[in-house]
Amino acid sequence: MRAMGLGLSARTATAAALLAATGCGGGGDSPEVIDQLTPMAANNDVPLSAIIHGRSFRPRYEFDAVSGNSRVDVTSFSAFLAPSSGQPAATAGPGTGATLSLQNVAWEAADMLAGVLPAGIPAGFYDLFVRDPQGHSLRLPQAFQSLGPDRIPPVVTISSPPNDGVVGATASVAVVVRADDGLGRVVSLQVNVRTDLAQILPYDCSAAAAAQTDCSFSFIAPAASSYPAVVYIDATAIDGGGNVGTAETVLELVPAPLATSLSPTSGSSLGGTSVTVQGASFLAGATDVMFDGVLATVTELSPASLTVLAPPHVAGAANVKVGVGGAWVNVPGDFLYVDPPIVREISPSFGPVTGGTAVEIVGDNFTQSTQILIGQTALLCATVQNPNLILGVTPAGSGQALIGALDVALGASTFGPAIFDYGADGGAGSDGGVGPLPYLADGGCPGSGP
Repeated sequence: MRAMGLGLSARTATAAALLAATGCGGGGDSPEVIDQLTPMAANNDVPLSAIIHGRSFRPRYEFDAVSGNSRVDVTSFSAFLAPSSGQPAATAGPGTGATLSLQNVAWEAADMLAGVLPAGIPAGFYDLFVRDPQGHSLRLPQAFQSLGPDRIPPVVTISSPPNDGVVGATASVAVVVRADDGLGRVVSLQVNVRTDLAQILPYDCSAAAAAQTDCSFSFIAPAASSYPAVVYIDATAIDGGGNVGTAETVLELVPAPLATSLSPTSGSSLGGTSVTVQGASFLAGATDVMFDGVLATVTELSPASLTVLAPPHVAGAANVKVGVGGAWVNVPGDFLYVDPPIVREISPSFGPVTGGTAVEIVGDNFTQSTQILIGQTALLCATVQNPNLILGVTPAGSGQALIGALDVALGASTFGPAIFDYGADGGAGSDGGVGPLPYLADGGCPGSGP
């Protein structure tokens, strides 16, 4: 906030708000208190922004009842540093020659004043004095320590990309750099990206300079005339004392991948289909494959071919991409996900161990390539009636056998929850006798003739 004038129409509401915000106009105002100065310690090479934390700070407020104009003077505070007791040139308070004034002191809120610590404060501890618009003085002992000139260079780190990483030509590379000067101040941070042959990008992070300076940007990795090539990222920070800190990241530059085909072009929506991509410039440890943005597991890789296990996906087409060092290309054509066959019910669900029971299999996604398994044995005389019904005859077996559905073309299978109970008789009937046995095929498949 800064001093402002307000029109007549808003004077009543504004006056009330300012009175409430600043605590003016009442007889029970709380006393002003200084709690802390931040920073509490710093080197003295450059001016530093400072915050005085406290309570009940009230700027000068003026209201003209005739004109209806109101004014808040947020620059009516002043602040000083004086050497603490026992320090060289110790003083009793503001007004002596040894005091150092904070610059640009301004009211920010009832609990905050802002200002600037000047450069060149001699090393030592200092008391803080604040004078309010009414002329009252407040003191906070040993509020600040000047550490004198900064003689330690800033620590510079490049957290992204990782050193000794791989980057593919045309990849977008994110760079994240930090310079940390501790209690000093970074005044310049420059980042240069280059190859052995040419500069790619100079980047100036100085606008964000502070004690801890973070800087992020991105660049496009260039193609090289020959491979392997090298990309260098060099960061240089200079602090207020002229100390220099540096860091460097070195990346291997490789060609972007080429993807020409994939096989098979369809698979189960449950995932797990083994898919092979043909192409060029695949690199072990730096190659990824995504199906609609989901990473697949690479199981085999050579420079011209790779095999992955497709991740799960809803039924439908999925885009497939191959990336090397962050350089991504699309594989021609989509991968079609298909829901696998699922058995929901078998009827009847029991029969003799010799097999021969004519059954109906009810489920979903049945096709002419669907094979029904009773346990691990194929259903005999299987006939696909529609996507939800298959007829057939049970093979010989024993115990409780899970019913499975295998799509040979899709390479996907599911088992359960339906069960066929070999040797069961269907339970007792209402008259205490044995329940009806299921239909038994007595020679060949049903409908095949005598």
